[in-house]
Amino acid sequence: MSACSGEVSDLPSDGAPSAPTQVAGNDSARQTPAAPGAPSTVTGLPLGVVPEHPAVQPETPPPANETPPANETPPANETPPANGTPPANETPPANETPPAQPPAPDPNAGWVSVPEGTQRVRYPRGVTGGTSGGQVFNVSIASSTRYRLRYEVMPEGNFDFRAGGKLPGLAGGGAPTGGSDATNGWSGRLMWNHGGRLSFYFYRATGGSGGIDTGGYGTHWYWAADAVLVPGQWNTIEILVDHQTGETVGYLNGVEKARQDLSYQWPRTDLMMFSTFFGGQGNAYEPSKDEHMSFRNMRVKPGG
Repeated sequence: MSACSGEVSDLPSDGAPSAPTQVAGNDSARQTPAAPGAPSTVTGLPLGVVPEHPAVQPETPPPANETPPANETPPANETPPANGTPPANETPPANETPPAQPPAPDPNAGWVSVPEGTQRVRYPRGVTGGTSGGQVFNVSIASSTRYRLRYEVMPEGNFDFRAGGKLPGLAGGGAPTGGSDATNGWSGRLMWNHGGRLSFYFYRATGGSGGIDTGGYGTHWYWAADAVLVPGQWNTIEILVDHQTGETVGYLNGVEKARQDLSYQWPRTDLMMFSTFFGGQGNAYEPSKDEHMSFRNMRVKPGG
């Protein structure tokens, strides 16, 4: 065997090739291929073995009710909803002033107090009429073709209404009462009847429905069956009369209890008639004991 410069290869005695060796003096190192079955320096697995990859999981969508971050600001050019309604949490400009609301109507506007109507009246046992029992007087008020009258009344204790008695109302001109046939005025009082039921009791007014003519002593128009004064408590009575339209309305404790379309024979009202006593005529009207009734907060409203 001859010697030569560079790489020398020898065959082993069993005929298998030997791994090449590096000869000193070469300019660079050469990579020695790995033996079959040796682990790869890249994957760490034996050569020829494909590494297993984990299954790719599908992307999970966000929850349906996912809420965007609280501080997320919509784009500056975002278009408002088609119906023009701003989002519920939108804050109006700091300098925007809400429209002024009209003031609520004053329920006491136009009412005029009648202090003379505050009374506690005694009705002596067995006495009817206003001469010696009860109380009767008139108070001048501004003249008007339309009027309201309102007051509170309390029959005291175990009040016995008997067959009936008179209650304050309105009047005009000569204010006829007591069976008078005078034509120079009109009067519109109220009455309590059996059990305290109320009725209109007018002179010089006609028409309406259900009127009861007393034969020269005025005409009655009963209020609803439940329009009854309750003893021992304040009952608020209100009436409205209109000489031009005939509108005539009665209220008890704020609830309408009577309505008539009357024809007034006198054109206006200018008196508050404080008139209260037992009667009618006859024993059925006589109080069986001394009775008392209190009145307060009397007011009138011209023009109604």
